[in-house]
Amino acid sequence: MMQRNEDRCLAPWIAYHTDLFGIENLFILDHGSDDAGVKVTLARFAAAGGKVVPLPAAADFRQKGGFVSAALARVDAMRSHDFLFPLDCDEFVMIRDETGAPNCEPAAILDYLAGLRGIAAPLLVSENFLNTQHNPEGFWPEPYRKVFFTGGHAGAVDEGAHHCTSSALPSVPTSVAYAHYHHKPHAVQLKMSREKLRAYVDVEDRAALAAYRGIGWHLVDHVLKTEAEYDAGMTEGSLRIPQLAARFARLGIDPRFCLS
Repeated sequence: MMQRNEDRCLAPWIAYHTDLFGIENLFILDHGSDDAGVKVTLARFAAAGGKVVPLPAAADFRQKGGFVSAALARVDAMRSHDFLFPLDCDEFVMIRDETGAPNCEPAAILDYLAGLRGIAAPLLVSENFLNTQHNPEGFWPEPYRKVFFTGGHAGAVDEGAHHCTSSALPSVPTSVAYAHYHHKPHAVQLKMSREKLRAYVDVEDRAALAAYRGIGWHLVDHVLKTEAEYDAGMTEGSLRIPQLAARFARLGIDPRFCLS
């Protein structure tokens, strides 16, 4: 996972995936974070056995795909991992279980993944559960596209890990889904969106932003909307996942970590 100053999602991401995969199997590429709290969290993570890969703040964010691909290749060369997930800090691994219900319990996720071992083609995440801003149990289920890999078969990925760019094999659909804590309070969302878009478009030019359709274009809406317009779209969501909030609480994480 590659991040920079993710003060809201970093500690929950670490706690959740430590519980699922073990802290020794987590690798964080830190893109020059200078937030004091984030630096403390990373130091504690490393002291507990997690791997932090520092990148300078001046590293070009547009090369994220290359940084992540290189990290995947290094980890895969260890030949010690059954799966490799290129994740963002606001993405949390889940599944749709055999009943069709969202399931965040480690035993169910690991049992499902066991049946995917050895598949050489990239594996496809085709759904995410997008968080709302007013209810920690409310989500919007939406189509998505992310890839992950079985051990020994990691490939290169684009900047968002939406596609494997080095395999001619078609991606294999799976029941893996991500809880996606993309939505944050408007002021936070505005600041982070502007920071990420700045590498691609003049964020001070509203006309240029409105016309932009390149990398990260989904963030433009957050920059152009007023706080009232942004909050008006934060309805309760059509899917309830109370088990996810309960799991965060069991892990000592406030389930409202992304709420205003």
